[in-house]
Amino acid sequence: MALFAQQILNGVLIGTLYAMVALGLSMIYGVLRILHVAHAGMYVIGAYLGLFIYLRTRSYLAAILLSGIIVGLIGMLLERVVYRRMFNYARDVPLIASIGLFVVITDLVRITAGPEPLPFLIGRTGAFNVGGIRLSNFDLSFVAVSWGVIGLFVLFLMKTKTGFAIRAIAQSREVAQMMGINVNPAVQAVFFAGSFIAAVAGVLVGPFYAYIDPNMGNTFAYKALAIIVIGGFGSMIGTVVGGILLGVFEVLMVVYTKLPLSQEALAMLFLIVFLLIRPTGIFGSARR
Repeated sequence: MALFAQQILNGVLIGTLYAMVALGLSMIYGVLRILHVAHAGMYVIGAYLGLFIYLRTRSYLAAILLSGIIVGLIGMLLERVVYRRMFNYARDVPLIASIGLFVVITDLVRITAGPEPLPFLIGRTGAFNVGGIRLSNFDLSFVAVSWGVIGLFVLFLMKTKTGFAIRAIAQSREVAQMMGINVNPAVQAVFFAGSFIAAVAGVLVGPFYAYIDPNMGNTFAYKALAIIVIGGFGSMIGTVVGGILLGVFEVLMVVYTKLPLSQEALAMLFLIVFLLIRPTGIFGSARR
């Protein structure tokens, strides 16, 4: 029983990372109705910036905050320079541009930092057991930072004027404009917040797996897409729930089955089975 509980915890931690990356993607889709595949590139940049900052400051908190802010600004730049020029085009145009951006970002990281994985080590001191479940100080920090960021993100959406504007635009861009809402600053805020969260996830994933590599965004790119489909397109709650479900499913399948499938294949299997049962996602609604 203790082993099962430990695996559930591991799945929740991994699923939280998935959810953090997918949150920004889901929010951007909800506002602009485009799939920002290059969002996974923000996660990669965040991880490498986090390592760079940590090695020079020896402060994990500084790595999280500075990486998040810098990548948030990069996200705003991408929106301003690339996507804003494509709002009136067919949706496949920004999608193709986003895929191209992701490929370019991955290659730039590879050229700048090298093609080999880099160690991202933070001591996991103070390990202790709670009901047979092993925890470390890093695990507790992981939970505090990840859920703290998610909580602040929810408060931002629900309790601020900018959050109200974002939610209004997600309902109807045209109606929001008629109500006098300035769309461009709200969209910029979406890209900043989404990229910030993705960067924080990148800084968290480094010590979690003890390394980072230039291709680390590839897996998260399609898993994030799977998660927003599972959760229901544009649903923030669904994205979080979908990410955790996917993380738990992956861990349990790897530990308790002998299927000769990778975690990536298991994620797609989960997506296919889930969509056969509920095609609209957890919190999605049927659209004609």
